[in-house]
Amino acid sequence: MDQKKKDKAWKAFRDLWVAGTVGGFLAALMRSVPLDATTLVDPPSWRFVVDLLLRYIYLVWFIGYFLVSNLGDDKPKQLDVAFDVIQSAASFAAAFALGIAVRGEGFQFNRSSYAFAFANGAILIICLFSLAFFLPRDGWRGHEESHTLRIAGTITAAIGLAVSWTSSLSPARMLALVGTQLILWMLLYRFGRKRVDALPAT
Repeated sequence: MDQKKKDKAWKAFRDLWVAGTVGGFLAALMRSVPLDATTLVDPPSWRFVVDLLLRYIYLVWFIGYFLVSNLGDDKPKQLDVAFDVIQSAASFAAAFALGIAVRGEGFQFNRSSYAFAFANGAILIICLFSLAFFLPRDGWRGHEESHTLRIAGTITAAIGLAVSWTSSLSPARMLALVGTQLILWMLLYRFGRKRVDALPAT
């Protein structure tokens, strides 16, 4: 098969896969947000509010990551597509654990530590596969910032996983999870800026 046709085929598959992944997340949000918003009118406790908002912040992070991670790559290779499939599977597992993908399923408020452990575990898996798949191919020279962001994401997700790996979340652990999310959002912002700057001018 002609290489240009291969590139078009892989790009078409990847575009459909990413669109389906993001569409699935957005559909989950549209189903869950109106129902969960009503619980915030008279919440049982402040911890419930923080817990619920943190779940949605994690999910929105996954959506933002998928949107920016596929910018500007017109010739994805098989390895790129395989990586997208892996990170989609990890992200959907996290969305299910957070109780957003399927209403009433996953880990509810009384088991929220497991929900956040799954979410941080999914991010850790994405970062580790990113390092394993793309570090040998790209090398370090000329790609220092990309690899630094991957390593920083790996460390931050590992800390989040360690913090949430408990039978119950104390206020201090909840605050630590908020802190790791802030770091992940800063890394995502920098990653997004880098992807946008790499886009062709025309």
